[in-house]
Amino acid sequence: MIRTAIAYHLPSGWPWDAAGTAELLSRRVFQPCSPSQTESSGFVPPRDQAELCHEVHGRYLVCFQVEEKLLPSAVIQEHVDIRVADIEAEQGYKPGRREVREIKDAVTRELLEMAFTRKRQTFAWICRQRGLLIVAANSANKADEMLSAMREALENMPVSLVKTALTPASAMTSWLAADEAPEHFTIDRDCKLVSSAESKAAVSYTRHALDAEEIRHHIYQGKRAEHLGLTFRDRMSFILGSELELKRIVMLDVLTESQEPTDNEIEHFDAQFLLEASEIEQAYLALINAHGGIEAPQRDDLVDRAEQERKAA
Repeated sequence: MIRTAIAYHLPSGWPWDAAGTAELLSRRVFQPCSPSQTESSGFVPPRDQAELCHEVHGRYLVCFQVEEKLLPSAVIQEHVDIRVADIEAEQGYKPGRREVREIKDAVTRELLEMAFTRKRQTFAWICRQRGLLIVAANSANKADEMLSAMREALENMPVSLVKTALTPASAMTSWLAADEAPEHFTIDRDCKLVSSAESKAAVSYTRHALDAEEIRHHIYQGKRAEHLGLTFRDRMSFILGSELELKRIVMLDVLTESQEPTDNEIEHFDAQFLLEASEIEQAYLALINAHGGIEAPQRDDLVDRAEQERKAA
């Protein structure tokens, strides 16, 4: 279910309950693309028979959906060329640049009405007890896209990326140099080391035994860890990135076997989400501790739309 995670810190907590959060998110509820739109986005229920904010054991699960029209530029140009050729055949001369632009605009509008669409969803959840907002996005851009929509709906959402006293690159490099993972973790078989020199020379290991002496040699040459495979408490494996993001998350058998079987799809969804969300939260708390704790966010780091608007006024 959850394969990637980017954690954000809620320094002031989360002031709304599930119902209040859902009500505010309804300001940015998803609406399908209109005939003339190329893209539309908004919040949808994260599962069947759920509100826009679905509470599962104190966690608020939300889902952001983007719908995009599939209209390649080559298709537009093909239709434009046909119309330009028809006009040239009728009039005996090629249309001017302005007329070609008008033809292209008209063709685009017509094709948009017939274009196929595709949808993608990004999930996130708020754990008020632990002061975390975790976005299950595979890139910072997709996480920012969702957070931007949340800020638009909520108006006042102080949140900052989790910044630790020790940077992930420094922490991962020190663990590899010592050939020892922090408490609750073991080092796996994936790693990427990148030189800080202008050449940016890099060496990667994928599902490959990490030889301690070889790794140390690369580190002494000035390379630093960019990502590292870890396992948390023998229950969850993942790749830790240089921004403290988690990728390729896999819940291991020892964890999934403890789950109660059920034929009810809704119950299964909630149980699966709770199992994975709880494990990811605990892994993040252990990682934050291994990085020296959360660094106090500067005011400029906080995402607070209302504050920004007041300053701009």
